[in-house]
Amino acid sequence: MEVESYVGIYKSKKGIKIKENDEVFSGIVMAIDGYGEAKIKGTIKNEEKTASTKENPIKSLAPKEDKIEIIKSLKSTFDQIKGRFKRNED
Repeated sequence: MEVESYVGIYKSKKGIKIKENDEVFSGIVMAIDGYGEAKIKGTIKNEEKTASTKENPIKSLAPKEDKIEIIKSLKSTFDQIKGRFKRNED
């Protein structure tokens, strides 16, 4: 497509539900992987919330040699990511 920039805006007074097989979810995953930025704004219990792949990155450094050591070193990072999802489910 040779697109240099893309902006997608979705609005709903009832709330937007994103499923794993949605195009929106795929775009968010690509942003997390470093192919851009995703920002979500919304209201939960009358409090405005914002989540952004740019403002809240989770980074980790891993050794380049042993695959087992790489997995061990990334475990805490995966736990952080998992914790974010758990907080969002509450």
